[in-house]
Amino acid sequence: MSVKGPTHKQRRTDANSSIFRHLVNKTPFSRLCELEDISFSSLYGKIEFIYRQCALFAAAREARLPSMDLGERSLSTDKQDYIVNWGDRAKRETIQLTAVATADVRSGYVFGFTLNFDPDLTPQQVEAMWRASGDAQKKPHMRDLARVWTMADYMASRQKSPPMDRALVPRTGEFVDVNDTVRPDLEVPEVVIQGQQLPKTGVQVHADYLVHGHYHLLRHLLRGASKLNLFVDAEAGMLTACMGAFADWIAEQRADVVQVRITKDLTVDERRTLMAKTAKVRAVLAENFPELSDWEIKIDLMRRIVGQKRKNSPLPSNRLQNLWLADPLPNGAEPDKTMRFVTDVDHLTDTQAAMLLARSTLWPIDTVFNMIRRRVAMFERPVQSVRRARRMWHIYAAYDPERVVQMLEIFRVWYNYLWRGDDDRTPAEKLGLAVGKVRMDHILGYDLRNLANSHFDQG
Repeated sequence: MSVKGPTHKQRRTDANSSIFRHLVNKTPFSRLCELEDISFSSLYGKIEFIYRQCALFAAAREARLPSMDLGERSLSTDKQDYIVNWGDRAKRETIQLTAVATADVRSGYVFGFTLNFDPDLTPQQVEAMWRASGDAQKKPHMRDLARVWTMADYMASRQKSPPMDRALVPRTGEFVDVNDTVRPDLEVPEVVIQGQQLPKTGVQVHADYLVHGHYHLLRHLLRGASKLNLFVDAEAGMLTACMGAFADWIAEQRADVVQVRITKDLTVDERRTLMAKTAKVRAVLAENFPELSDWEIKIDLMRRIVGQKRKNSPLPSNRLQNLWLADPLPNGAEPDKTMRFVTDVDHLTDTQAAMLLARSTLWPIDTVFNMIRRRVAMFERPVQSVRRARRMWHIYAAYDPERVVQMLEIFRVWYNYLWRGDDDRTPAEKLGLAVGKVRMDHILGYDLRNLANSHFDQG
């Protein structure tokens, strides 16, 4: 019996490459249908095909990672939220999905957009299993369905959440939800605020399971690394998940963890003010130490800070674990960065600890997050509606959560294997998973029947 190829039953295979390019170049679906002269149903079929091919191609390449000699790697991990529009005009409540992603600092390669959404279950199946398993009488962490949101979780969360209100932020002049703030306790699970609902198709995954799953994925993929430097955003539950997945690596001093905290809503003027102050300091240091590079000056300043903090600490050991240290010479991307050396057990000298802290950054993954906002129309930031009291309007957001899953993976594969940075090399090439820019038709034509397709393709 013959096995069908990847483009079986497709009438217009010539449009696949063009649609792929449009999807990662901020073309809205309605405009894409017009440009390619296809219906929405045909477009959704093409997107599902491109997503499947990207997922298969990436899985085949990344299957090599655990056996590769990756040496010492530094990784930056952060979260990004995405809005799914309401599908029912009678209940205009959005769905908020969250993805955790990690980028390799040196190559920029993105290891997964892990989304808190499972398309393989339905709400009806979850509710039936919830009743059959007796989860209502169990503590949350002991439930059979602890991983996913149930209607009982949703109702309990809504009762704890105060009514949504709007407030004006003087600094930006924007109206925001007063409840849409950073939680003071970073280990408290997420809540669903007023104005949000659970998906009608597929089920939402709890945030703590999301981040734990993501870090265990990293542990599997990066087994070939000799040392890991894990730079973690100060978001709820992320540090716990990181420490849990790499506990033995940390105990063996094969992994170090640094929490990184930056203010992400600075205005352009505030950013310029901070950088102007830093520029003055840089000028004075450059004048006094002309023989040293900017990086050498930064390391020396950080070493002095680390040495002073350790010397003045009343603790006999682990003296940096609970201290947030400011970057002495921040850059424009992270002008107010502070760091906490979570795994300090005095195993690094002052200079080594200074170098680790100086290298700690979220910039690689935040750059990807900014790029996906700019290049994928579905993830564009909302605009304000003048007619509706300046409410935020997600004009191009998806109406089906599964589209978010598909577009995140399509973008990730495009970014890793097709996008070339300033050095004219792709992230996959720099990591060692490719020897050049992979041809788009090799991804779209990837066929499991032909293992030769998994060779390193160039140009």
